Amino acid sequence: MKKNDLSIPTLALMLLLSAILVIPAYAQDQPMRSREIIDKGTFVEATGNLRHMGGEWFLAVDQVLHQLYTAPPELRKEWDVPMEEQKQATVTGFFYSPDGGPAGVIAVSTITLNGKEFRFREDDGTPRWRGRGAGTTPGDGTRSGRGPDS
Repeated sequence: MKKNDLSIPTLALMLLLSAILVIPAYAQDQPMRSREIIDKGTFVEATGNLRHMGGEWFLAVDQVLHQLYTAPPELRKEWDVPMEEQKQATVTGFFYSPDGGPAGVIAVSTITLNGKEFRFREDDGTPRWRGRGAGTTPGDGTRSGRGPDS
């Protein structure tokens, strides 16, 4: 084992503590809407490791989990966005923490995986799929153009 490797019980404890810190931000009657996050949030860039829990994607940054609002799963699949557990990712987007704590939600504008950037939202937060109907959008989600993203 390398000097920097953590044991499974230590990782499990860190994950549990991170989840406890995150849960209050999301224990609301209704999930936050992306527009609310964009309107109240701050544009950020963050790098960390992807986590997938309860059907949702999170970015672990310095042992703090941030829930990611990306494109709908069917569009991520259509655009071949290679989101995988523990994969390093850099995201830009609108960060908002309802309780003002370190953990929050990021409405993702771009995500960079394996050196390739995928755009989900425009700089103003407009989703790529807006106005295109359920699950339909032009392009492949890469930053080859500046079409609407989310």
